[in-house]
Amino acid sequence: MSYGGLRGAISLSLGLLILLDERFNKKFRDLCLFYVLAVIVSTVCFNGLTIKFLIQLTGFLDEEQIKKNIKKNMTCLLFDQTEKRMKELSEMNEFAGVQWDNVGKLTKLTKFKEA
Repeated sequence: MSYGGLRGAISLSLGLLILLDERFNKKFRDLCLFYVLAVIVSTVCFNGLTIKFLIQLTGFLDEEQIKKNIKKNMTCLLFDQTEKRMKELSEMNEFAGVQWDNVGKLTKLTKFKEA
């Protein structure tokens, strides 16, 4: 978080407090604000533009693995919800003549059960 430049807001607020404090002379206040802004701008320009490369280089956030985990979790959730709903429907009198094994085969739910 520090490399990504998330520390600029605190330093800017402190720089503005010094700028508004009349106890310091004008040259000192302007100099403090200049240095604070220079650090913030350099941080945003350098660190902000290179953070994505640094994350990819270190493998800190492997997007492909995250996507795979999300897809797997969503598939399992959908499978469980579909299986639960099919069980509820099979218990209803309106669907007494339905061949639920064939419905499962047609929807290819067995493919997801193995995954």
